[in-house]
Amino acid sequence: MVGHNKVEVTINNEYSKRLDYNRFSFGVGYHIERVIPFTQKEILIIPSVNFGLIDRWSDWGGVLSDKDNKSSHLGFGGSLSFQIDLNDTFALRLKTEIVDRVDNRTKYGTAKIMPSNFIELVIKL
Repeated sequence: MVGHNKVEVTINNEYSKRLDYNRFSFGVGYHIERVIPFTQKEILIIPSVNFGLIDRWSDWGGVLSDKDNKSSHLGFGGSLSFQIDLNDTFALRLKTEIVDRVDNRTKYGTAKIMPSNFIELVIKL
């Protein structure tokens, strides 16, 4: 959702049954409009801050021997998206998100900041 002041609010869900992983996140970003040189096509650059809840269950995708490991973790991160309008209704967005993996820090004592890459089809209402 984007307001007239170019601020974007997003709600996302990332789910993997194989990894016993589910993440709900909420983000706030800002639209920066630029023109691609030599094409006169506009591109949106969207930096954002994300906050989320990571749920893990079972054996965490096979990395733990015990099958009863339910846990929830609050995390934060940031993302950078590039969006190009395909037409008046659809846009294509390439997004890289950097997430602090607090679930790994809790279980193993070390945290990895993990990148996640997405290709999104945006429907403009």
